[in-house]
Amino acid sequence: AARSQVRDIMSGVAKPRDWENFWMTTPDVFNMMYNPLANDIVGLAAFMQKPVLDVSMPSFFNFGFFGAVLGHELTHGFDSN
Repeated sequence: AARSQVRDIMSGVAKPRDWENFWMTTPDVFNMMYNPLANDIVGLAAFMQKPVLDVSMPSFFNFGFFGAVLGHELTHGFDSN
């Protein structure tokens, strides 16, 4: 399975980007995810709205929460599962 995913990713190298099928999900999904094949962390727009990130909260709260979630996603890069 992993080899076919790598083959799919590598087949798009040096070709025009297919923006219709670029994202793994739609922006209204409440999630952040790590893609190990692309070494990429994706934070979707729904995650960056209230109640998670709130402009009425102190900035240290927003930065701290966002940093904690990013750190969690980053650990998936070192996870074997």
